[in-house]
Order: sequence, then structure tokens, then C-alpha cells
Amino acid sequence: MLTPDTVTSLAPDAASYKAAKGLATPRKWQELGKNEHALWGLAAGSGKNPYQTRVALDDFATKCSCPSRKFPCKHALALMFLYVEQEELFEASDPPEWVSEWLEKRSVRQEKAAAKAQTAHAPKDTQAAAKRKEKRSGRIDEGVTMLQEVLEDMLRHGLAQDELRNPETWNNLERRLIDCQAGGLAAAVRMIGELPFHHPHWEEAMLRQMGNLGLLLHTYTHRDALNPDLKSEVEQRVGWNVDKTDILAGEGVQDLWFIGGQERVTRENLLRSSTWLFGTRSGRHATLLQFTQLPARPKETWTVGQQLETQLFFYPGVLPDRALTLAPLPAASPAPPPSDQGGSIEDMLSDFASILAQNPWRKRMPYRIVLQPVFQGNQEYLMDLNGKALPWKSRKMQVDQLTCICGGHPVPMCVLWNGAELEVLSAFAGSWISLTRERSE
Repeated sequence: MLTPDTVTSLAPDAASYKAAKGLATPRKWQELGKNEHALWGLAAGSGKNPYQTRVALDDFATKCSCPSRKFPCKHALALMFLYVEQEELFEASDPPEWVSEWLEKRSVRQEKAAAKAQTAHAPKDTQAAAKRKEKRSGRIDEGVTMLQEVLEDMLRHGLAQDELRNPETWNNLERRLIDCQAGGLAAAVRMIGELPFHHPHWEEAMLRQMGNLGLLLHTYTHRDALNPDLKSEVEQRVGWNVDKTDILAGEGVQDLWFIGGQERVTRENLLRSSTWLFGTRSGRHATLLQFTQLPARPKETWTVGQQLETQLFFYPGVLPDRALTLAPLPAASPAPPPSDQGGSIEDMLSDFASILAQNPWRKRMPYRIVLQPVFQGNQEYLMDLNGKALPWKSRKMQVDQLTCICGGHPVPMCVLWNGAELEVLSAFAGSWISLTRERSE
């Protein structure tokens, strides 16, 4: 289901969005049409011939004859904006040849991809698979032992040593862990190495994260004595992957899920897209992750403030929150206004403490709550209806935006709590407004 918010979320950047809005007018288009599979139209361009633009309605994939390297291009975005704003302009008919050929090629590619996926998940040579797993296990064990020795050496000499503030120290350690196929440990080391350059109390934070990482390493070396959920949690955090087919074959959680926040973060040439959902009946929360190689963009058909009835399938682990959905993705609809006042800061801290008691490696927890910004000196806080407040990890533009939304009054919000600061994902002001921006790490 196309909505203005959905189309906006597909824009690769602000310039494309602005250009598309300028092109979303009938005088810029010819031969507008639609059927159950696609939209199409001829867009006026700078050249002699109009640009042939088409949009697939199952996943919002696009194709245009314009020379743009952005996906979707401004013409495809404009075609979708025009459709959601003036659907009556699109005549239901058989598609022209340039559209039907594209749809046929897409169908062939999708069939090949499905066949390839089926082949990939066919029964494997168990003996060869066991050998590969044993070899990787040995490499990861080498990385775990090496990292334990390095951390012990760092703590023995103290945090005042200059090498802890040298990026190359951590970069070398990260590369060695990647060579050992311990990607989870490499990511943890990278986060620790970044602390001296952006955290005001980096020594305290570094010591805390080193201790947390040391606990993970110690637990991993005794993993065979753990229960299945804890063992899977520890293995995933070290770097082992879980087969998505096995996850989707398990028991899902059926619920009406509210989309409370979305965020995109780029690192080098990889874009990570996160979506946070709240189950209205189960009380569970979930995180959906997509990873996309730039310059491609993720195809997200849902936006903040919508809800959808579907099953989510959770990764194994202790109090798991990362989830998958079955394809094709279900349609979402606008959520009704919040009917209650949400939880309190005291409830949120209690919930997070309960989670950490069972899973000490959980870094963040999403929460729905009514808050308002308050200020003391140069520090921003968010205060609940009981007058309790917590530090707010904010950015200047977000401070101004949320202050205007609240107008001096508390409003429903979706936030993330990391044990030290609150991050605001979205706030309600007649409708849900996303307060996250795409950023780089």
C-alpha cells in the first residue's frame, strides 16, 4: 500500500525528494497507467524523448530510462507521489510493451532467485559441513584466546597508557579478529576503540565495556555447559550466524505490531536500516535489521506510526528481540492515536534491569512512554509525568523539533534506553513524527 510516508522513506536523499515533489504534477506526465502489478508513465525530460518510468507494486522496485544513478530516481518517486495524491489520473489498462517486458524479466529473475535459494537450503554434505564448522570453530577459539590475553594485558598496565588512545591499536585488533572469523568480537572492539574520541568519560565507559566483553569471552569458553538459549546468544555475539531458514521454520509471534521508530546508519559502504516494533497484544518489542551495500538503498514499505498484523520470527537467544518477517511483506495501515499514557521512567528502568539480569550483553531497549524535554544548564533531559528525568542523547535539530512538538507539554514518544541516555525515535503530535536522521559512524 503506497502512502506519502512510504514514498518519502524510499527517497535516497533530500535532493531527490525535493525534485520528485516538483515533478509530481499531471502536466509533467503522459500515458499514465496502472494494473495490479505496476504503475507507469512517460515523464517529460530535458531530451527529445520522454523518460519511460515504471514502478512494481509488490516491492516498489523501479526502472526509468533517465540517466540518473540514484535508485529510485526522481521520476519514479514523482510517479508514486502522483499516484497517492491523484490516483484517478492512472487509467487501468494493459501495460505497454516497455512495461510488460520489464515485468516479465522481473518475474524470470525472481523465479531464478527462488530456485537458487531452494538449492542453497537443500540438504548438504553433512560431513563436509561438519569439517567447515570445526575449522571455523578453531579460528574463532584462536581469536577468543588472543583477545582475552590482550584485554588482560591492557588492564594490567592501566587505562592511562597512550596506546589506548591510538586508533591504530584498535584497528589492528579488529582486523585480527576479522581474520579469525569473529565478526561480533571485532564490532565490540571497534566500539571500545571509538570511546576516547566521543565519550566525555571514556575511561569509565571503556572499563565497563571491557568488563562486559571479558564476561562474554569467559562465557564462550564454557558454552557447552550453557542452556541452549544462552549458548546461542553467546555464540551470535562472538560471531556465529544463525540460518534464517531455521528461524522462519520456527514458531512465530502473531500480533498487531506498531512501528515506533526507524533509523539508517552508514559505515564505509554498508547501510544498516533498523525498524523497531511494539506488539500491542503480546507486549513484546522487536527489531528488524536490513543491511544494504551502497549505493543501493533498502526497500522499506512501512513508516513510523503505522501498524500491521503479522507474524514475527525471533532469533534464538535470551529474551530475543531481533526478528524476521515472512515474504512478501504485509501491508501496514495508520495506527490510531495512543489511548493510554504509556509507562513511566521507573517502570522502564525496572524492565531494563530485569533484561540485564538475564542478558548482560543487551545494549538498548525500546520503550513507549510519555515525556517532555526539560533543560538544566547545557544538559537536556526528558521528564515523565511523575517528575522523574533522565539524560537525553540529542542533536541540535532534534532538540528544536521536539521542543516545538511538545510546546511545553508531555507527549507520547518511542525511545531507546541504553542504560545512560535516552534516544528519541518518534513523537506523537496528532500523528507520529520520526525524529531520527540518516547518519554515519
